[in-house]
Amino acid sequence: AWMWRRMLRRCAGQVDLFVTINDSIAALLRKRDPALPPAVIIRNAARLPPAVIEPDGRLRVAAGVKPGQRVLLYQGGFQSGRGLPQLLRSATKLPDGWVLVMMGFGSMEGELRALAAKVDPGGLRIRFIPPAPHAELVHWTADADLGLIPYENTCLNHWFCSPNKLWEYPVAGVPMLVSPFPELQATIERHGVGRCLPEPLGARGLADTLASISEQELVAMRKNCRSYLESDHWGVYADRLVEAYARLVGRVSGATLPAACMSSPSSEHVHSS
Repeated sequence: AWMWRRMLRRCAGQVDLFVTINDSIAALLRKRDPALPPAVIIRNAARLPPAVIEPDGRLRVAAGVKPGQRVLLYQGGFQSGRGLPQLLRSATKLPDGWVLVMMGFGSMEGELRALAAKVDPGGLRIRFIPPAPHAELVHWTADADLGLIPYENTCLNHWFCSPNKLWEYPVAGVPMLVSPFPELQATIERHGVGRCLPEPLGARGLADTLASISEQELVAMRKNCRSYLESDHWGVYADRLVEAYARLVGRVSGATLPAACMSSPSSEHVHSS
């Protein structure tokens, strides 16, 4: 870390285009290295779906969730620093009717399954299912009532994180419970798409948070997911990125770009590139 920070400080004045994923990281790096140019923010946003995604029951069937039960979903890597052992221990105190579904894989899977078997031997509160193919992920996620981003504050990478899940849950119409970190909390509060979890995460804190969310609030948060995405989706950042490249190429070459280079491509084309 020391070596790379020193190298960045030495090279900052030679940078022509500085791209990062959110305002918090941009401010930190600009403070450390004031010679950097103003950041172009390209967030980890998802594409805006053409219509609201309707749940089709596939996740509930795979997880053995009964009709009328609510699903609290964690999707993603089973890795350290993501608050997963604390989450499993907290699941034993979930309000009646709630089930925690863990959808993913990773180096901690064996450890997490063993812990789940210990704290919930009957499998009444915790279910594991394999990860979904990315092309189908939104349809699996849509069955959940709330999605989780329970990261731990172990490093700046987590403290300033804005992971794909911050868009993947809302694309499926699923509000979120997130760690109270700057970018996560700002999204939740600005767009009304969830709640912040208590820090540190504990069994009583998670249970109390769930119990405090009324059906009316849950419905409102689901509706807010769509309005959030309409203002913050990949198409916004695709256009921004292409414009930044066009300015850079024009500045470096001193030439006028062809009209085809300056036109805004479809967001799908840019994202897949």
